[in-house]
Amino acid sequence: MGLFKNKELERRELKDYNEKIRVIFNDGIPDVPQNTICEVAISDEQIVINPLVGPEHKIYLNISQIKSVSVLPWGEYALKYQHTTISIPKNSPGRIYLVISFQASDNTSKIISFWGSLQFIKFEHFSDIINAKITSNAVYL
Repeated sequence: MGLFKNKELERRELKDYNEKIRVIFNDGIPDVPQNTICEVAISDEQIVINPLVGPEHKIYLNISQIKSVSVLPWGEYALKYQHTTISIPKNSPGRIYLVISFQASDNTSKIISFWGSLQFIKFEHFSDIINAKITSNAVYL
């Protein structure tokens, strides 16, 4: 962000959420370009994804649709979701991926993924909160 905050960007930020993180979008949402900066926030019943670049719109995902949230290092993400191995440069800080697996309205399993550098602790904390909400909303038969 730097010293001077862009007024347009500041106007688009989510302000009514206690738990939110800034991430870089990777995959899983049509009409949002890869590497778009987004805010992801948690409310009681849903996750709100707010792209901060491009056309202004928010994406809502109900907690009841979410099956799991995981945090993966770059290499594991590439192997599991892109079915490839990568070589990470020696001086690279690396990437950490936040992957949200959910049940779409057409009953198919889908994922939304985001990445960040040096954000492991933030991603872990965020995924723990979502997983706790998933567990508390679970119905046991």
